Amino acid sequence: MKKTIIALICALSIFFMGLKMLERPRYEIPQSEQSVNKLLSQMSDQLSKKYKLHPIATVVAMPSGVIKQLGLEFQVYGPLSKEEIRKILINSSQELLSAVNDDLKIRPNLECYPFTLKRIEICLFVIDKK
Repeated sequence: MKKTIIALICALSIFFMGLKMLERPRYEIPQSEQSVNKLLSQMSDQLSKKYKLHPIATVVAMPSGVIKQLGLEFQVYGPLSKEEIRKILINSSQELLSAVNDDLKIRPNLECYPFTLKRIEICLFVIDKK
């Protein structure tokens, strides 16, 4: 009887230790990444409504917490002229750049301030309805 109880205790201990080992560590998103995600989400919504775009991706180059590049990718339905596409690209790039430079929460993480257009990426995937 005593051996059965000891064996049961040992088996339960091994079982619960195994369960504990299966738990994955929780990943906490750093505040700097949360701020970047929030900014890109807000800008994606704003530009989508303004230019009738469909957001499909974000671009973030942020090694070790240092922001080197930011961008947004959209799908847009055409047909659109080169002038219309150019207008959307230029204006949306300028708006994103202004938002990045005006955001005090991400400013300490920018590789350089003021951020420049060379570090902003807006990509349009045009789908012609024809």
